[in-house]
Amino acid sequence: MALAVHNSDYGRSPVGPAKAYGPKIGVEIVDVEEVPANTIDATSQLLNMKRFSPTHIVIQNVARPSAIIVRDARKLGLQAQVLGIHYIGDELLYELAGDAADGVVASTFVSNWFENVPGMRQIHEINAAYHPNVQVRPLHYTQGIVHAKVWVEVLKRAAALDRASIGKALINFRMVTDGLTAPITFASGDRKGADGLKLLRADARAKQFRPITDFFLPSQRLP
Repeated sequence: MALAVHNSDYGRSPVGPAKAYGPKIGVEIVDVEEVPANTIDATSQLLNMKRFSPTHIVIQNVARPSAIIVRDARKLGLQAQVLGIHYIGDELLYELAGDAADGVVASTFVSNWFENVPGMRQIHEINAAYHPNVQVRPLHYTQGIVHAKVWVEVLKRAAALDRASIGKALINFRMVTDGLTAPITFASGDRKGADGLKLLRADARAKQFRPITDFFLPSQRLP
């Protein structure tokens, strides 16, 4: 497995854990390449990566460089399975990578625009109310609305709008989002929020991400 990461603490954050955990599950990290956010071509990094013949490439980056990595990997003949975090689930992937986007897998804690879950109706309604000319929204659009929904609920539950009351409202907090995420929980010893992830696969022809799993916990093994 090779990693293509943002040149920042954010991008590098999974490198150490991946190198430590990989051998435990039989995965060797063969290369790590840094790709800046303002990159317009990742050929040099991917030529370095190609020397190691990775079977999988995991991208920890933001939307534009993620798409460029996918595009240039295919251009150079790298046939590795490409996976990324939810920022790879942006429409820029199809715009910049074209057919090379097909089969890319995104991990995300939110459902995508095309999924038929009850909570997605509100996401579509909000978009139609404020940006009726926008037809499709990426994963981080839903992410932003979920963040807002959580804080609105916390403020509703708080006895007063001060630090102590808001902190108290967060203790043993639990919220469901009608399928937009796994159940969200928060407590003094549990500050992860939504533990569950799902995997989506890119369909380049339809320019859509399609779910290949439901929400699952990191400790669960997929079939």
